[in-house]
Amino acid sequence: ATTTGKTLAFGPSGLYNAVFNGAGGNWSFTSSTASTTNNFTITAGTVTLPTATTTIGGSFTNDGAFMHNNGTVDLVSTASGKTVKAGGSNFYNLTFDGVGGAWAFTDTNATSSSNLLIAHGSVTLPSGVLAVGSSLINAGTFTSGTGTVRLTAASTGKAIVAGGSDFYTLVFDGIGGAWTFADASATTTRDFIITNGSTTLPTVGLAVGGSFTNAGTFTAGNSTVRLFATATGKSLPPTALRSTTYSSIRPRAAGPS
Repeated sequence: ATTTGKTLAFGPSGLYNAVFNGAGGNWSFTSSTASTTNNFTITAGTVTLPTATTTIGGSFTNDGAFMHNNGTVDLVSTASGKTVKAGGSNFYNLTFDGVGGAWAFTDTNATSSSNLLIAHGSVTLPSGVLAVGSSLINAGTFTSGTGTVRLTAASTGKAIVAGGSDFYTLVFDGIGGAWTFADASATTTRDFIITNGSTTLPTVGLAVGGSFTNAGTFTAGNSTVRLFATATGKSLPPTALRSTTYSSIRPRAAGPS
């Protein structure tokens, strides 16, 4: 279609590939769920996703626009080589949940305005900035490359689980936001930055490969912050030590362990 006002109602049936390719077209799902066993592709036009869950067995590619409709996009492939392209539109909840699945973002930047969950599989994050508006939970694996994960929640009670994967640069930047690490230990191979909000550090240790910058607040409890940069010019300004409770900071040149 090249006109607006089109609707989609598949009921309990799923598609193999779904392709939207109409310049000026606009489609809305009237069912609360939808599924494709392979790829979901928006080549042109605008798609309003279901209010509950869109389940996709292959890759998700957007070269038009989509409206998340406060729903979840659930990527369930059990094979490697799958891609995710947000194409400038925002996800609401984004879930990766395929045992053996592997996905790579092809975007430089991407946004999940609510939660990002890696339940199973491995995910290569965007090369620029991945913005997450609520909690980030990893029970699989992720690869950060040289990208930044920016947490932007403006409310309390958010969780962050690195799950054994390393961040590159990690930024907390939500006025009124509050995050708690559920990990015993976590690592950023480059910078750890609190721009706004409050962060409760991992219970055992946080390893930081670059600078540690705090313009908000953090609670350290009994956690040890280990600084392991092997290059000069890293910073630990006085405001980095402004925290509710504080255990120790240990410069360390050899590595994160």
